[in-house]
Amino acid sequence: MDWPGEKLLIRLWETIEKSGTGLFRPWQSARVGKAEAEVTRDRMLLIAAAEREIEARRNVHSPELSISVAPSLTVQNSLQERVDPVWSPEAFSIEFTSAQKAEYLRKEVNIERAIYHAESSLQQDASDPPDQTPDMDWFFRWRDYAAGMSSDALQQLWGNVLAGELKAPGSFNYRTLDFLRSLTQEEAKLIERLASNIVEDSKFIHGKSMTFMGKERSVASRVDMAELRLLEEIGLLNGVSTLGFFDRNKPFKVAEGRYIHLIACGGRGVLATTEDPDKETGLTFYLLTKLGKSVLKLVQVVPDEAHLLSIAQLLASDGFKMELGDVLKKGDKGREFINSTPIEPLPDGESTVIA
Repeated sequence: MDWPGEKLLIRLWETIEKSGTGLFRPWQSARVGKAEAEVTRDRMLLIAAAEREIEARRNVHSPELSISVAPSLTVQNSLQERVDPVWSPEAFSIEFTSAQKAEYLRKEVNIERAIYHAESSLQQDASDPPDQTPDMDWFFRWRDYAAGMSSDALQQLWGNVLAGELKAPGSFNYRTLDFLRSLTQEEAKLIERLASNIVEDSKFIHGKSMTFMGKERSVASRVDMAELRLLEEIGLLNGVSTLGFFDRNKPFKVAEGRYIHLIACGGRGVLATTEDPDKETGLTFYLLTKLGKSVLKLVQVVPDEAHLLSIAQLLASDGFKMELGDVLKKGDKGREFINSTPIEPLPDGESTVIA
């Protein structure tokens, strides 16, 4: 193989060709053997050419158009200076056909840009394609929804959906597609911020259920309460409208007299060490729903360092020995905590509410 993601990319192109989708099917039939850089260059050149054609069709006076579009309604002055509209079916037909072509091109460009983002997601993935291929009815639904996305952020989101479904067919059901279809650009950005605060793949830690020195013991977050309520309303979080959930897990024994809790987000995390085998963190959290877990698979997680630091400071105030560091996966389930920095508790039980 010439480049890491070639197997998955060929599966992507085969799916596209099988569906009859895309502006560039003649080019796709000759793609075998091309390097990844050539694939990307060709697609972007063709997208740019289609976008120029759309702009030309929007501007009826553009010299790029091979036809001259006349208004479909004109007026004629009678002797009494009365102005009557006159219907011109020929002119209307030209206008209508040109508008249809521009709209068709716009949708196809949106699809091609989403496919480009799927290619970008897959090109460094050297894993083998699964035996199962995406359901074609699913792909047609994906295509119809991606056609309506004109912003680059949402096109990237839909590209990630396609890439994820190719790698694991069945990952994104129709309900997830319907949800993403109604997603606004602002909500997509909010979901990215949420992802940076999700630990252990499903929890949004917001603090402690108790108070300390008369202050609520909360964890710093760049997602405020109004946004959390919105995330619950649209079906991504559970527990916001109630008291949430409480961590009652016992620590994990790592050595004689040493027990730990590890809380990780992406490649970063905090390690809480205690000598008490029954010492719980007592943290309160909200949980991702099944839909929330599915949607957050699409987001590149950039851990919020301030959020993790806030969790560490809060637990240090409860007597845990706290460290902030890198979390590396070892095998299927193992994890290693390295490059750590000790974290001290906030002075005098100071609240960790975000400023």
